[in-house]
Amino acid sequence: MSVKIAKGHCGCGSVRFEVAQQPFAIHACHCSYCQRETGAAFAHNALVEPQALKLVAGEVEMVAIPAQSGNPQRIIRCKKCRTPVWGHYASFGDHACFIRVGAMERPSDFPPDVHIFTASKPDWLTLEGHVPIFQGLYSAKDIPELFGEARALRWWKARNAAHAERVKA
Repeated sequence: MSVKIAKGHCGCGSVRFEVAQQPFAIHACHCSYCQRETGAAFAHNALVEPQALKLVAGEVEMVAIPAQSGNPQRIIRCKKCRTPVWGHYASFGDHACFIRVGAMERPSDFPPDVHIFTASKPDWLTLEGHVPIFQGLYSAKDIPELFGEARALRWWKARNAAHAERVKA
């Protein structure tokens, strides 16, 4: 991985990672599961292909936790401080890493492309501005408009690869 567009680390600094490609999607997920998992009003994830993410220091562990879909999501955490740094969700399997934007060194460089599952967002949270808002998950027809053609193709490639694996199993 020669190009670094971003770096990140866990809370204690033991785990460090680099990202070599712009995310193909950036979600702010307001589902009740993400709220519970993060202890916040929403989870803020940048989606990249696994080959774009490199662990450069530290040891991580995987923890499987329930997700709204009924399939577990696998959260990758620092083995020392237990800070979540990225995860793998069932819909994308191992074909996408959902990097916790708060673990990035410059999280403000990664604003959300979309707010999803806002039907369960806290009433006190007001969403305004130009970022699209969906009560649930966006539909397939929304993907090119949300992410642009090039990023939408990467989204579909990762999602289709995960689907093909599930069908084989």
